[in-house]
This record gives sequence, structure tokens and C-alpha cells, in this order.
Amino acid sequence: GKGSSKILFDAGTTLNYIIIIIYLLNYYHILLGNNLNIIYYYIIIYINNNIYKIYEVITFNIIGLSASIYRYIFQRLNTIKQNYKIILFNNYSTLKGTRSPLGGTGPIFNNNNSMNNKDYNDFNKWLIGFTDGNGTFNIYTNVINKNIIFTYKLTQSIYNSQLIYKIKKELGIGRIIYSKDKYYISLVITNKKHLVEKIFPIFNKYPLLTIKYYNYLIFKEALNISNYINISQDEKIVLINNIKNKEIPLNFYSPIWNTLNTDINKLDINNQILNNNTNITSIINRSWLTGFIEADGSFNYVIKDNKIIHGFTITQVNDLLLLIGIKHIFNIKAKILYKQSKNSKSHYYKLETTNKESINIIANYFYTNNMKIILKGIKAFEFKIWVRTLNKLKYKNNPLLLLDIRNWINSLRNKHKK
Repeated sequence: GKGSSKILFDAGTTLNYIIIIIYLLNYYHILLGNNLNIIYYYIIIYINNNIYKIYEVITFNIIGLSASIYRYIFQRLNTIKQNYKIILFNNYSTLKGTRSPLGGTGPIFNNNNSMNNKDYNDFNKWLIGFTDGNGTFNIYTNVINKNIIFTYKLTQSIYNSQLIYKIKKELGIGRIIYSKDKYYISLVITNKKHLVEKIFPIFNKYPLLTIKYYNYLIFKEALNISNYINISQDEKIVLINNIKNKEIPLNFYSPIWNTLNTDINKLDINNQILNNNTNITSIINRSWLTGFIEADGSFNYVIKDNKIIHGFTITQVNDLLLLIGIKHIFNIKAKILYKQSKNSKSHYYKLETTNKESINIIANYFYTNNMKIILKGIKAFEFKIWVRTLNKLKYKNNPLLLLDIRNWINSLRNKHKK
């Protein structure tokens, strides 16, 4: 794209190239990190404590694949002074609580966050969470052609295309499609046999937590009607359209919430507190919440009191009960806000925090005890940067650096739109 360049070279010699670059340029800031089978290198040139250039190098653990360097220029300088600084640290020095060259320490892990593989690596539970945040169950009927099409669809920005391919590989079904503008990528499953034999068992075993549970029930009932053999196709379409046109009951919530040891009827926008002995984590488990955050959560940087600080945000049109549960898990003190657009009838709920205690809990939540990030898609990359810039003196003393990182991530998100 504009203002960027790309160099290809053999992945097996990536480290040698980096060493040469460091030697030639003398003073660089290198950020290393692991994400599944991908290693990310960030070479950041600082000039007078301002980010001048960032190179991103992505290599693969499989020798023989190519690696790339992308250059992003944050500011144009008319003169370049010989005032560079070299900072080099290993993959997890920051996150293990040791002092990093960025200043400060990373999150400290405790026994409360210990987990086994089933706690965080259950794909089916993760898929339920991701669907609650991003998935759709659609029914299309055509009276003229007498067609009935059922679609389970997961969509992401092209920026996060790797996640859609991972889901397809895990499920082993469906097809990948792109939007006309190439901004979005979707996994679409329309084969009724695949839906019945592969998708339904997952969603029957692990109920959706949001209002999408109702959509799933309608979807499943309609697909069952489409398989009737004792009525005509026209009759099927009439029955299915009648089901589709049903309004969602007022204050509907997934029946899984009936297992919460709290009177959910007393929870509302004015009462958002769960008792300390709540069993909320038996409903919102770590795998589900990880999937949901991948779809709907935001690790962001917020301007507050003339400072830029770390924040975390989730918005939902419905499902206040769900946000109350997440608020409790992350010990978020701020109230969930009800927002309504001035010029329309649309509204939504917003859960947001910049509280240091809550931010540290969130930073711990998405790591295993052996320091692996449990997020699967591009959100893992954003989370890694978010954590590593947390509580660093460098960024506290010079908030423009954090602003540069926020702008950089936003540019990556929107690069495909240029």
C-alpha cells in the first residue's frame, strides 16, 4: 500500500537479516513474540523518543516458507539526528514480571488463574462464544423458485482472515467467501447434512448465552420442517416463514441463565452486582469468553484526563445479563452504560473499563500458566501489544508513543481498505 514496501527472503535466514540490520543501523528496538506457529518481529526505530519507522517481520516455524518485512512510517522528519537507542528483549521477559527495557513489569500470574487444557482450549465452547459475538443463523425462502436455504455464517474483516481459515480447518466443512469489496471474509455452511451432523451437536451440547439462542432454535426447527416428507414444498415454505416472522419474546434470555444461583429477574441496568459466591464461571467459561472477546471485545487505548491509557470495551445491543456476568469476572467497577442514538431508535449497552486492577485481571485472563496466549486470531497480536505496553514508564512519560501504537494498529486494521 501507500507508504509501505515489502521485501521477501528465506525464513530460515530471518535472524541473520535482523542481526545485519541491527549492526548496520546500530540502535534499534526489537519486539519478539510467539503466536502459535507464527513469530512476529517488530523493529521500531526511535529518533528522539519518537517512533519514526516500524518494520514488521512475520516468519513461520516451517522452514522454507517466505517471510516479509513491512514498513510503516509514523512521521516524516526533515532531518535525522544520530540519536538512536537499542533495546533488545526476549519473548516473555516482560510477561514473567521481570523488568523489560520498555519499563515496568508485565502481568503477574497467580493461582486463581491456573487452568488445564480443558479450561481454555475447548474449541467447541470457543465456537459458541465466537458465534454469540459474531455468528448468524439465516433462513432464506423463495416462493417462486420454491427454494429453502439454511446458512450458518461467521464473518470477519479481511484483517483477521487467518481466524476464519482456522475455524474451517477445525470444523472440516463449509466454504470461504469474500465480500464484493474484499473487506470481509466469511465461513458459510449451507449443507443441511453438515449442519445437522456437525453443527447442531455442538450447539445442542453447549447452549448459546445470548439472544442468538432464540435464533438458533428457530433455525433448527425450520430445518427440521424442511425435511418433512409428508407435506409439499409450498407448505414447508409457509410453515417456515411463519416461524421466521415470530417476534422474539420480550426480555428473552438463554435458559442456561436459569442455572445462575442469583435471582436474574432482579438484575437490570440499576442493579449490576452479583454476589461473591456466584457460579457465573460455570456459565461463562474461559473458552466461551475467549471466543466471544475475539468477536466483540476491544483491547484499546483511551484518552482520559488528557492522557492516553489502556482500556477494554464490549458493546451489546441486547444481553445486559451477559455483560453483568463479564463485569463480575473481570471485577470491573464501572457501571454498564445504556446508550441511545439521538437520531434513531437504536440503542446498546456498553461495558468499558480503564481501571488498573481490572485491566491487570484481563491481561492475566488470556494467558496460560506457561505464558501462551489463548486467543486464536489477530486479536492475539493486538492483545500482545496491549499487554506489553501496560504499566511501562516509557509510555507513561511519553503518551505520544502509545498514541502512535494505537494509530499503527488502526492502520493495520484498515490497510485493506486503501
